[in-house]
Parts: sequence; C-alpha cells; structure tokens
Amino acid sequence: MSPLRAAHHIERLIQRLGVTAVPLLGRQLRADEPGRRDAARDALEAIAGHGAAARARVTAELHAITTGDVADDAKVVALGLLSELGEHVDARFADPQAIRVRSAIALAAHLRTAADVAGAADLMIHDLDAGDIVQMLEVMAESAPVAAHRLATELTLRLDFPIDARDRLRVMAAAPATARRTSAAPAGRPRSRRLDAPDVAVLIDAARGWS
Repeated sequence: MSPLRAAHHIERLIQRLGVTAVPLLGRQLRADEPGRRDAARDALEAIAGHGAAARARVTAELHAITTGDVADDAKVVALGLLSELGEHVDARFADPQAIRVRSAIALAAHLRTAADVAGAADLMIHDLDAGDIVQMLEVMAESAPVAAHRLATELTLRLDFPIDARDRLRVMAAAPATARRTSAAPAGRPRSRRLDAPDVAVLIDAARGWS
C-alpha cells in the first residue's frame, strides 16, 4: 500500500472506530514504512485531542512502543508524539550511537537563529547532565560543526552551566573559522521554523545517559 493510500485508510479508520482504533494505529506506527508510521502518528495525535480518556489511551500505547521490542525509528516517532503531548520518557535503543548521531544532526538543523540556540541551551541545561551535553556537542561537531560551535559558545557564557565542564566546550568554541565556510544550508533544503520546545525535547531526551 502506498503512503498516500495508507494515510487515507487510517483517516477512514479513525472516523469509523475513534479511540478503539488506537491498537491498530499502534501497529501501523511500528511498521517499517515511514509513510505508514507518519500517518499513524498524526492519527494518534488527532485522537489524543478527543478528551482525557482518549489521550490516556494514546499515551499508554505510545509508552508501550517506547519500551517494547520494536525498531528504533518507531521509538523515535513515539517519543516525539509523547513529547508534544507533554510527557517525557526514557527509551532503550538497539543502536544508541545511531540515535545519538541522528539526534545531534536533527537538533543542529533547527539552530537557525540566536533565539534557537538560546532555547536549545536552556532545554539542554534543564534536561541533561553536563557530561551528556558535552558528549552531544562532540557528536554534533563531527557532522554539524557550525551548530556545535554556536551551542558551545552559548553554553560557555551561561552562568548556570557547571564550571568544571566548560573547558571541554571552550575547545569547540575557540576555532570556528573552518566551520563558518560550511554554515550555509544545503541547496533545496527548506529553512526550519523557529525552534520550539516540542521540536527539540525528543532529541534532547534521546541524549540522556550518554556518559
């Protein structure tokens, strides 16, 4: 089934079944096809807006996915929706390093303005240990040196960032010259909207426990 047909099928399913469609949508979210996962995620979000009982049923299904024996991609989608619904949970990934790299790259893609950088720094300081922050930036520096430099610079200036962890960040903040030459977004990539907490919370959640 094509992604478009899958999305249409899921929409009809919601109209007919309502909250009773949640288990079926959960199976679709666990699927290997990205289009089916995305359609199921959107449908679950819509159902969660139908009252407290529906929201509880959706979040229970999402929690089962994040703790179950399913593909990492499905867990990332479930974590993202849980984050948008105001819940933050830990998840175990089959390939933690791949998730770290993806999280760092995705976070870097959001850092377009000074406000984005400041907002990401706020969330990181609030949600992560200093060691996890340093490791996330070290991973980011491998593929997105400009974003890593900007975040490192912001964090070294923050009075609420532990002093004993600043030296490692100062190394990344010290020599941005080569990174500046690669700062432009690739041709054809749409510029992301301003960073909001739901966008980045799942990425930061994925970085927990790196040390």
